[in-house]
Amino acid sequence: MTQAGDDEANDTGLPLYLQVASTLRTAILREIYPVGTRLPTEEALCERFAVSRHTIREALRQLRSDGLITSRPGSRPIVASPLVRAPEVLARDIGADFFDYTIGTRLDIATMDTARIAPSLAQELGLPSDEEWLCVKGYRVNVEDGHATCWNEYFIRPDYALIGRLLKRHVGPVIPLLEDLFETRIARITRSISAVAMPSGACERLDAQVGAPALRIVVRSETSDGTVAFVNRSLHPRGVLTYAIQR
Repeated sequence: MTQAGDDEANDTGLPLYLQVASTLRTAILREIYPVGTRLPTEEALCERFAVSRHTIREALRQLRSDGLITSRPGSRPIVASPLVRAPEVLARDIGADFFDYTIGTRLDIATMDTARIAPSLAQELGLPSDEEWLCVKGYRVNVEDGHATCWNEYFIRPDYALIGRLLKRHVGPVIPLLEDLFETRIARITRSISAVAMPSGACERLDAQVGAPALRIVVRSETSDGTVAFVNRSLHPRGVLTYAIQR
């Protein structure tokens, strides 16, 4: 990030204060800043992100609006307990945390194009087959060691296709990125889980054998008016998945 003109969008198209807020949000969700601890000073955050104090304050305002931090005049922000978060934020946080295997990972994109979804797959996902959606496929990899954790397929509504420009370097869940970029909220998240046999195409990087047990998770994310923003289909080896529910 650069301080010159830092209140405007850079070449990613995302305003810098939202980039800062997204990075801090991920750090809070990963408990780098646990509940009850204080965030760094504004001066320290300015130096870390190479942006102005105004940008840092806008980022903190966003986190405060999301219910992730609280603050008093003249004191550093404190990471909020989920119990003090607004009901609508709490509902979204449950959605963001439940089965959230994306924290600390990025998407290693194999293919990304705009295309119609095959009729059989469209029927499975409950999506139209006569529209072109952004289709992004690749492995989720740990940012620390590069280890592939699962195979992901995203089917993103055309209205939100701009998000494809940011996915290559985005770390963490896609929902906060989409909400920040398009100033919308994901109000409903549904998930279906099924046991499947590991297909041959994903075996090597997932350190699995063809036909071995695996879990397929389909996540459907909708806005408040019921519009499907995107559907994510992921494949997890060995049928093992760790998850947490935050309340």
